[in-house]
Amino acid sequence: NAAISRLMGLTNALSSATMRVVQHSVEFEEALAALVMMTAPMAPHLASELWAATYPIYSSINSYPQINNKACGTVTVPLQVSKDSERVQQLILESPLGQKLLGERNIKRAILSPRTALINFLIDE
Repeated sequence: NAAISRLMGLTNALSSATMRVVQHSVEFEEALAALVMMTAPMAPHLASELWAATYPIYSSINSYPQINNKACGTVTVPLQVSKDSERVQQLILESPLGQKLLGERNIKRAILSPRTALINFLIDE
């Protein structure tokens, strides 16, 4: 009973997280995975269903491209590639927004934030 009570406390804490934390926090994902794994010895069938239903929580997220530190819109990218700078850059360049804003420009560098879905393109003016 004590273990279940503690897991319920963790569940309540995770339930109160903001949507931004849920979408962009590695720590939230790790806590959720730990909760499911700790539930497994006491309720294996429930834990199995939770694991299958939980991952991925979101199949895509919005990436926020910037050009020379100026926000310019949003592009939806798959969650699985959201931490891969080269793949995010490629998806943004292939998007209508990327074609419009970055089409013929020379990109010196693209910097993907490790904590958010923000990518900054440094270009020659």
